[in-house]
Amino acid sequence: MEDSIELKNKPVTSHVARMIGSADYDAPSKYKIVRQSQPYGTLSGDAGLLFIAYAADTKNFDFMLDRMTGDCEDRKSDDVMRFTKCVTGNYWYFPSVPEFDRLVGGGFIVFASQMVVLGCILQLGVLFTSYIVYSKYKMSYENILFADAYTVNGTPQKSRYVDSICPRHLCREDEILYGVGFGFDFYRKINPDFEHKRVEPFEYHERSGALGGDIFIHAKCNNYGKLFELTQAIINHLPPRSVDRFEDIYGWVYRDGRDLSGFIDGTMNPKDPDERAEVAINTYTGGSYGLVQKWIHDMDLLRSTPDNIKEKWIGRTIEHSFALHDKSITSHIARMIGSAERGKWPKFRIVRQSQPYGTLSGEAGLLFLAYAAEIKNFNFMLDRMTGDTEDRKIDDVMRFSHCVTGNYLYFPSQEELTRLFTIDKLEP
Repeated sequence: MEDSIELKNKPVTSHVARMIGSADYDAPSKYKIVRQSQPYGTLSGDAGLLFIAYAADTKNFDFMLDRMTGDCEDRKSDDVMRFTKCVTGNYWYFPSVPEFDRLVGGGFIVFASQMVVLGCILQLGVLFTSYIVYSKYKMSYENILFADAYTVNGTPQKSRYVDSICPRHLCREDEILYGVGFGFDFYRKINPDFEHKRVEPFEYHERSGALGGDIFIHAKCNNYGKLFELTQAIINHLPPRSVDRFEDIYGWVYRDGRDLSGFIDGTMNPKDPDERAEVAINTYTGGSYGLVQKWIHDMDLLRSTPDNIKEKWIGRTIEHSFALHDKSITSHIARMIGSAERGKWPKFRIVRQSQPYGTLSGEAGLLFLAYAAEIKNFNFMLDRMTGDTEDRKIDDVMRFSHCVTGNYLYFPSQEELTRLFTIDKLEP
């Protein structure tokens, strides 16, 4: 597994044996393909392999797929089918550039539900066209074995997971940064005297999308695969039956730090590290309050709405994120800062860490995540978004997006986190 060295004694049902057509050691492949596959998905939903490959002839794929499914003389199925299954698949034909130009010549594109191609196009000895097979595999994680958890007093030590996945001496560019936050109900169980420690109550029960949640891990890394691996390690090393449900969402950078609506996100974020700490970290506890919300955008509405209308909804220009001189009191900026006046400074500030998420064929929007030194900063903004204020005005953001899940969280300082789990305070 570690070095991907072929086994000398492998069963005829092993994946390699099925694909090359023989269980003999170092046997040449009868048919070859060019693989371009990648993992996909989330641990809380579907996850597996998006298999994509190219070949000069469809018989290359036919041979391999028949040997995977047992549609051959020995009737043997590939052992890969023990832990995964194919849920979608298709053959495709990719024309060469000259052929494609002929197909779309005159502005007409030829679509066909079924296309039978008898051969490949060779020009000057170079292969310009290829066949492709596409399959989406869903992994069955219950059939995969995991190592024992690293725990102290039954509590997963996340830093050990990070170090094992991304050793510090190797991960200078793909370093994993993380924080652990708790929902209010869970936090007061592990720290009953929290108010004496000057941590204020942070219930979210009456807010939009209030589905609760006990533990939230905010992890950042330039490598999607490492974040998935981290999620996998944490979830599979928690005590049996300790997790009722969980959701893992992976955000990504859109253009130059924009929301899917096209606007730059976090324009008013404090830039100086000391200023960010002042805005986000509570002076007395050393911890930080967090707000996480999952927003789903109406992508069709955003696409069909003129930019000047969307700019009025937000109160900023799309291209440069300049505040509009004359903005509506219902514009997002006016609701957040507490005034529609030009040059007005926000009454309450937060540090945004939001990112877009999702797919265009499914749900897509913004995973809103922000930190503040006090919970009132969030209360002010959320009240003004939903019209729970004297003017009863609702944020224009609600025209194209809606919040489906949300929660307030408290992220203890490293010292408090260590103190909380030095002894087992969890109630049974």
